[in-house]
Amino acid sequence: MQYRVQKVSVYVYTDAHIIKWSPDGERYVTVVTNKVDIYRLDTASITGTITTEKRISSLRFITDSILAIAGDDEIIRFYSCDSQKCLCEFKAHENRIKDIYTFEREGQHLIVTASSDGYIKMWNLDLDKIKNVPSLLCEVNTKARLTCLAVWLDQVSEMKENSDKAATSSQAKEDEKSSIVRKNKACRTDTSDKTAKKKRKIIPEKKKLEAPLQKKKRKQNSSA
Repeated sequence: MQYRVQKVSVYVYTDAHIIKWSPDGERYVTVVTNKVDIYRLDTASITGTITTEKRISSLRFITDSILAIAGDDEIIRFYSCDSQKCLCEFKAHENRIKDIYTFEREGQHLIVTASSDGYIKMWNLDLDKIKNVPSLLCEVNTKARLTCLAVWLDQVSEMKENSDKAATSSQAKEDEKSSIVRKNKACRTDTSDKTAKKKRKIIPEKKKLEAPLQKKKRKQNSSA
């Protein structure tokens, strides 16, 4: 009896548990366990892959080309989407990090992290010195086992700040316009004053010339 062996290939597809878009919408990333695939939107093709030792639990775009990645350890890592190299890593908590949130406020780039150790921390990141460890701004111990994080931004204060900036800019433009108008008025006044002075100078000269001529005419008339 003969047996025929046939080779069968089996492909196993795993759903991504994290998908994030870059701020400019030009690329997106998918996360499967501990692997990050980076895609270009225009080609829908993978341009690079980042692999970590631990399972990834949270990922955020800091800029269009820099990712913040955290997972089942205490470390946060910044990666370049272009080179897939780690730019910086630092110990942020005493237990696994469950979530990250990033936003900008008053010229600062802020990162908020939540961990199973119960702490929520806020960090200040200097984008010009991305290789340096972010500075810790504040922390709070919730005394709870955190699994996720949400950040509420005070839109009222932000709108007020933006309106104040707009008002300041508008006032500066108005002041500039007023200054230009005043300068133009001063120029016109100065020009008119100079013209008037010239006329005053010309009129007496004319009178001086006309006076002898009138006397001559009178003499000629009398002699005739």
